[in-house]
Amino acid sequence: MKNLVTKLAGFALLIASSFFSSQVVAQGTHNSGAEGLVLRVTINGVVTEYLNGACGYGTTATPSQTVTAWGGTVGANFCAPIQWGYGANQDTFGCSALPAGSLTGKIALIRRGGVPAACGFSVKALNAQNAGAIAVIIANHNLTATDNDCTILNMTGGPEAAQVTIPAYSICRAGADLINAGLQAGQVVEVCFLRPGDVTIPGFFFPASSKQTPVSQIGVDTFGFQAQVLNDSAATTTHTNVVVKASVIDLRNNNNVLYTASVTIPELAPGERDTVDIPGQYAPELPIGTYQVRYSATYDAPVGSTPVASLAASNFYVTQNLFAKDERITGAIRVGGTPATWGVGAMYTMSPKNLEKYRVKTVEFSFFADPAELAPADVEGDIYLFKLSSDVLPDYSNFEPAGFTTPSFEWVGIASYEAPATAQSYTLQQANLLDLNTANDGVELENGAKYVVAIEYSGSSSLTYHAFDTNTPQPAPSTLVYDGANWFLAGFTGGPSAIMRMYIDLVITTDETPLSETSMQIRPNPIVETLNLQVSFDEATDATITIADLTGRVITYENRDALTNDLLTYQLPQLASGTYLARIATKQGTLTKKFIVQK
Repeated sequence: MKNLVTKLAGFALLIASSFFSSQVVAQGTHNSGAEGLVLRVTINGVVTEYLNGACGYGTTATPSQTVTAWGGTVGANFCAPIQWGYGANQDTFGCSALPAGSLTGKIALIRRGGVPAACGFSVKALNAQNAGAIAVIIANHNLTATDNDCTILNMTGGPEAAQVTIPAYSICRAGADLINAGLQAGQVVEVCFLRPGDVTIPGFFFPASSKQTPVSQIGVDTFGFQAQVLNDSAATTTHTNVVVKASVIDLRNNNNVLYTASVTIPELAPGERDTVDIPGQYAPELPIGTYQVRYSATYDAPVGSTPVASLAASNFYVTQNLFAKDERITGAIRVGGTPATWGVGAMYTMSPKNLEKYRVKTVEFSFFADPAELAPADVEGDIYLFKLSSDVLPDYSNFEPAGFTTPSFEWVGIASYEAPATAQSYTLQQANLLDLNTANDGVELENGAKYVVAIEYSGSSSLTYHAFDTNTPQPAPSTLVYDGANWFLAGFTGGPSAIMRMYIDLVITTDETPLSETSMQIRPNPIVETLNLQVSFDEATDATITIADLTGRVITYENRDALTNDLLTYQLPQLASGTYLARIATKQGTLTKKFIVQK
């Protein structure tokens, strides 16, 4: 179903404007609007907090209200033990009546779905309410294999929704599994519903270049932090010493805080909104895993009260995926109105540490076409590879937005796309790039340079919706949007990541200046899914290690500093049986060896 929404592009440090967009929904869920509520789960004194959005909780309404809000509100902070509807250890669908009084004074945990048939969310909530529950949490748990651990639900209500007076929320699978593990271990699991204080965080800047950052890219990201704070218009008190803090948290390792910085606002009057830059930068060298950027706001408590800190956060991921900033397709968006042309691009940075040469041959993307407007088989597009001009400042303040081939871009590659007769919406499409200067297949990438891979839809194809990962926080700049006249570096509001991927290849797979055979040994060979590389150098040596198939298509690569005698391990469960390449590059030369995967 289409819904027309206003999208505001960007924070203050970016080129910002507002324009209309149209949006359609694919598989997956949208992050619901910022509500400010915190669900705090405590198990044996260990606290985990869940915020509204991916890897947190979902609500019974979305910002566009395509889902009607239902259920009770959290009028004041409260805490209570949680249990499955049929008891502490008995997994529950809640599609039939629960024992009267069995949930009195407790929060009910109920799984989505049902056996043999699923029932509605509001049916589950009403059954929990009738059993005495003071709130209900629907678990995206177990039977939802098509979702990931972070998928949240914005829950629709049926005819009985009007009878539900207790708060009703969903929780992502990661949260549901944590709660369930505590219950199965016989531990008391307490859940608190915490309202924000008068000072809230209505918006924040997402500092990583994208929700899903390839491990090869994380070293070139520099995190800067910015947030909006608001003294709620209903408040009547001027709050003092408002401390806004940004933290980077390692969700792989007991929520370990990797970085924190803060700024203090001396006073914030009722109704006042302030956008603050938080001093300090974080240049991470993060391994593959799940992390979180979290903002909090606290202030001097008025006499006789203890305000709860307001929180806002979003997860980001470091992955092995190369030059793909999305997790998956969840919807499609196009610029609103009737522009004759529009486009979308994704920005990638080549690491200046690379000691290897790579080129991009293949671009991958996806789209949606409404058959009432345009058949999927009729979609056409022009694909461009741009290199960001070296004179563009790091904060993009001198970026020239006008024109698809703006002077701020150096045009280096091109491809034409015509959908095949069998094309269907939301399927992945590919096109092969040609070097604009040589007409050769593929474009060699300059290490340390920034590139934008973009597609332009013109004529009747301007009715095309481009596919996005809409479960994405505000990245900047990662996705760029062209509205027919200007580029917007912040894309659409909410930060959805465009499905615009690049596949890179080794420029050469032979060793023109070979290193000693002892520089890299493969142990064992063949492998099943774990590749061990023993590297040996007489002195500390910087290196780029690349894993590729026999054609040179890169599977993963990384830069390592000061290698001497080191064992490098790569988990490669995705590889099918066959022969592959492991290659090490240094300033002195390269060494390429084959390894075999046997499964």
